[in-house]
Formats: sequence, structure tokens, C-alpha cells
Amino acid sequence: MADALAAVGAFRALHPRLFDVGIAILEHEGFYPRRGNKPGSRAWRNNNPGNLRSSSLADEVEDGYAVFSDYYTGFLALLLDLEGKSIGRTITSLGPWSTVRQLITVWAPPDDQNDTEAYVRAVALRANVSPEATLSSLFWS
Repeated sequence: MADALAAVGAFRALHPRLFDVGIAILEHEGFYPRRGNKPGSRAWRNNNPGNLRSSSLADEVEDGYAVFSDYYTGFLALLLDLEGKSIGRTITSLGPWSTVRQLITVWAPPDDQNDTEAYVRAVALRANVSPEATLSSLFWS
């Protein structure tokens, strides 16, 4: 956990705007603990604030979602996923030229019963970026 925490801190220092996008995704994905009789969100239970489907940092996959040993490892996986997309190291159609809007459309597609446009607005607002900002501009700023 200490290594993951240090890596998250370094990422924040190097790529603050992309870090903010990661925080916005965490918030929109519903990362919350147990509340009374309600169990915590899937993201919380799996230590997976981005609700990633897979990651090389994951311990396992449960019900189609990656499960991490601790929060910082899960958050680091989210940040590294964003970094990969920002520099063109991805298996998706996303790359450095992709916009925040395109990122969220792939992340939470409308055909998965997501309100993708609301998600785009929430991430842009929380991260204080334009929905049309490119991933490379966020990575390098």
C-alpha cells in the first residue's frame, strides 16, 4: 500500500489535471462506504474507485469488475489507465487526441444504460476542464 500511495502522490504532482479527472470519475462512479444497513458501493467493496473491468494491478475479477487489495492500488490503477489512454497505450479506440467527452463515452457508454452526457458534464465541471479538452493536453499540463 505504501508504494501505491507514493505513486498516487507522484502522479498528482506530475499530472494534476489528469489526477482531477480521476477524482471526478471516482466521485461519479459512486465510491462510498457502508451506510447503515446499505452495503458500500461495488467500487468501495472492490477498492476500485473507477469501476475498472480489469487491470494488471488487480488481485482478481469479481462479477466483471477488478478487485484491488487496497484503495490506493485501485486508485493508482485508475490513474494509470487514464495515463495509458493519454499517451496512446490502450486497447480501446482512445488516444492522446481523444477528448474528455470521448473518454467518458467509452468509459460509460449510453448503451450500458448510463447517462453519459451527465457523466461528461460532471467530470468536466469537477475537473474544471472543457469536455472537448484532449487527454494529451490534460496529461502534459
